[in-house]
Amino acid sequence: MNAIKRKYDSFTLEVYAENQVAVSFYNKQGLKIVRKQSGEMGNKEYLMQWGK
Repeated sequence: MNAIKRKYDSFTLEVYAENQVAVSFYNKQGLKIVRKQSGEMGNKEYLMQWGK
């Protein structure tokens, strides 16, 4: 994660809302939920973003 943060000024990723372990990890890494959405299979997802 730190290598990505050094390389890019900002980035986004999608994570399943039900995967609270991943959501918590990304929150601790400084990512914020910027949109709640439904994935291709109808699963609830969060679009998370990090920026300097």
